[in-house]
Amino acid sequence: MDFGENSKRIMHSAQQRARLLRTQSYPHYLWRSLKESNGYRRAVLFWDNFRRYRLISRIIAILATFLTVMGTGALTVIFTLLCLLIFPIALLPISGTMLLGFFRRKHQNRILRDFVNGHTIYLFFPEELRENSFSAATMLQLSHHRDSTVFVISPYTWSSKGLGGYGFYINARREDEHLFLLRRHYFFFFRHLLTSGNAQRIVVIL
Repeated sequence: MDFGENSKRIMHSAQQRARLLRTQSYPHYLWRSLKESNGYRRAVLFWDNFRRYRLISRIIAILATFLTVMGTGALTVIFTLLCLLIFPIALLPISGTMLLGFFRRKHQNRILRDFVNGHTIYLFFPEELRENSFSAATMLQLSHHRDSTVFVISPYTWSSKGLGGYGFYINARREDEHLFLLRRHYFFFFRHLLTSGNAQRIVVIL
């Protein structure tokens, strides 16, 4: 990877993390991230090129005619099976985590309220987490300052990788006395605590 490609990747990653501050909800954030991903753009480009070929268009027309002859009942069965089997299975982990996080959001906010009120809040949005890295040492050092609390927004959806804590978590996990690791889906609920709380100041570090 040359310098130009690496710079583009770093910039895109920073923009994606900054989007957490601008987007109103986690599903909206996921959708925008998907639309701006390389895979989505390539799929759209492939589909645009795909529709330009007459032979392929004729094949599609033939398949459509065949399915019409089979009757709308067959189409209904096919799409029903896709909706009932494939999509729920693919979305189950994300939706399940979001659902559990949603029901526990208020409880989690009550736990963290005492670490927000009257404190200087540092919000970190790292691209990755490594326990022995310079950034991890910086987070830990800031959390040891008087009346300071550090909240690190995890870049991982499922991984339990963190900065000292261990075990899977739904919304948040305590890494040190005043250092917490937050899931991205929970961050959208946590923002309400920040806006309604009484923090001395909030420092955002992308």
